[in-house]
Amino acid sequence: MLPMELKRAPSLISFSRILLVGVLWWLALVLPRENVLFAVVFLVCVATDAVDGYVARRWQLESALGAKLDNIADTLVYLSLVPWIYLLIPELLLGNLVVIGVILAIYLADLALQYLRHGKRVPLHLFSGKLASALLFLFILHSLVFDVNPFLKWLTFGVIFFCLFEEIYLLTTRRDLDETVISAFMKRRRAGV
Repeated sequence: MLPMELKRAPSLISFSRILLVGVLWWLALVLPRENVLFAVVFLVCVATDAVDGYVARRWQLESALGAKLDNIADTLVYLSLVPWIYLLIPELLLGNLVVIGVILAIYLADLALQYLRHGKRVPLHLFSGKLASALLFLFILHSLVFDVNPFLKWLTFGVIFFCLFEEIYLLTTRRDLDETVISAFMKRRRAGV
């Protein structure tokens, strides 16, 4: 039997990510030239996204509150990315305004479709979403610390487009969506959920 504090660990980790979003906003606004410091805190923020889910599944500590906090944290991070990029890597945003605007519009349409079709944010955990997130975070970290890599940029944009269209396809064609769906192209669902 786990102590009560450990049972809350995944929710606390997700909540810490929400707090880290606030810290990242402060860093971007107050110390906009400290890209390496921002990158370190951003890396910690991204790591908490992987850790909370792992801890919850590993020790069977999934909860409705934890899932809700995880979704809130994810949404805050993704919606904050464009302003953070503008503040910290303006050349990336200004040089790719149309592509980033289209990605943001499709992402917002995806969120709206989730609420319209299912009445809530659907916690999809697609392979394409995991790949898109990993590439996006890697690309942003690389751009913050080094420079914008054109190959990594276009690879990231392409995978994000694919992920968003896969989500929209699933949202419009299936009614039984939940977090065990791993792809629009596979019938198999994630085990152990």
